[in-house]
Amino acid sequence: MKFRVISLDLWNTIIDSSNTEARRAHRISGLTRLLSPHVPDMSKEKSEQLIKEQVHWFDLIWKNEHRTPVTADLTDRILDRVGLTGNQELRRSVTDLFEEGILVAPPALTPGLADVLPVLASDYRIGIISDTHFSPGRVVLSLLERYEIRQYISFLSFSDENGVSKPHPAMYHKIADSARIPVTDLLHIGDMERTDITGARAIGAGSILYAGANLADLKSNSADAVATHWNQVPDLIHSIENRRLTGRI
Repeated sequence: MKFRVISLDLWNTIIDSSNTEARRAHRISGLTRLLSPHVPDMSKEKSEQLIKEQVHWFDLIWKNEHRTPVTADLTDRILDRVGLTGNQELRRSVTDLFEEGILVAPPALTPGLADVLPVLASDYRIGIISDTHFSPGRVVLSLLERYEIRQYISFLSFSDENGVSKPHPAMYHKIADSARIPVTDLLHIGDMERTDITGARAIGAGSILYAGANLADLKSNSADAVATHWNQVPDLIHSIENRRLTGRI
């Protein structure tokens, strides 16, 4: 059975985690600059702690409730901690700082993705299924345009827009419904067993664990196949299709 849509995770699948420290430093220094006029004893150390608190809160909700708070929610919690709730201009500035950090210190495309994506797009329609953090879907799309791969993407499913995150079925159904296909005609590629692979398998979609950037689930996963480089992906997809056709999967 041939798949009709291939969906891709974003982090550690389309893009890697490079420049993480540069993005963190940009957000810390920017938050310090924005809060200093209002908080006399503001420092980079205090900004770093404020951000760490919100990242911890975000991770708890993401892992336990299968949703991702939007960036403005993180901003509101920070401003509440320093007694600046209600300052709408500051709220917008801090939110913009966090959201656009990915454009200031961008991650790189994973090796081989730029070469393989056009090949996949010639045979399948392509979607993105992504759990967002600081950077919402609309900012992510700006990054993909910068890397000149946006034109290959037909369907989008971002957690900040859907109100849920992987492995929630709605993240995958958003792509299938947009493409007007049954979810069994979808194959998803991502780096995490807990989110990407578990979610795809639960709805009957195909799955490939991409372990070219994140090795955490390489040795223990339930994916239909595992890729350590993008150049392996086209053949792996065809292999899964053949196994489905013969009833061996």
